[in-house]
Amino acid sequence: MSSDRSHEYWARRAIPWERSAYGGKAGFVDSLARIFRGDGPRRRRDRALALLKPHVVGRRALEIGCGSGALAVALAEAGVAGVIGWDVSPEAIAAAQNLAQERKVDDRCRFEVHDLRATEIPDEIEICVGLGVIEYLTDDELREWFACVGERDFLFSFSRPPRLMRRILRAAYIAWTGCPGVFFRAENELLEIARETTGETPVQFDGSLMYFMSDKSFAK
Repeated sequence: MSSDRSHEYWARRAIPWERSAYGGKAGFVDSLARIFRGDGPRRRRDRALALLKPHVVGRRALEIGCGSGALAVALAEAGVAGVIGWDVSPEAIAAAQNLAQERKVDDRCRFEVHDLRATEIPDEIEICVGLGVIEYLTDDELREWFACVGERDFLFSFSRPPRLMRRILRAAYIAWTGCPGVFFRAENELLEIARETTGETPVQFDGSLMYFMSDKSFAK
């Protein structure tokens, strides 16, 4: 997160954002956000899981910005040896722990309240995943993340800069909810930042989404 204010915002807003993005009960403003989001967040999560499933069995994963744990729990069900989920929201982490218990995979899931600006990744982690997170990191923070990921497999998503009408609606939503800032970057900007630390990085496109993958097991 680019500032303490951003950290505090997501600690408070993670669950309302999820309800809006994935079709849960949401307040008036968050319901309006569905106009510009559409089913993008759900498609993004489904696509990420489909890409990850063939490569996670018996391995250890870290999800940054795990929210209430839907993807991390799905990875546990897909056969990871263990998954750690980090989020700045205590409410989201509590929900993730409950979900893992309900789905009976809590023996392979660990959820922690964690500052996403901190980039020290546990040594045992083999795969790093982040959906809808890197647009809230500054260029320097993003470089630190890629450098910390190093030679690990990784899958990150990012939305391309929106078209004019969606940009206007999103800007209004951000202003209304008090979100401190979003960093939209063109493809070439993201690739340049990634390649500073990861070299030539294959990219999977899916509509307005980009998946960064290592050139090892993901690049098949």
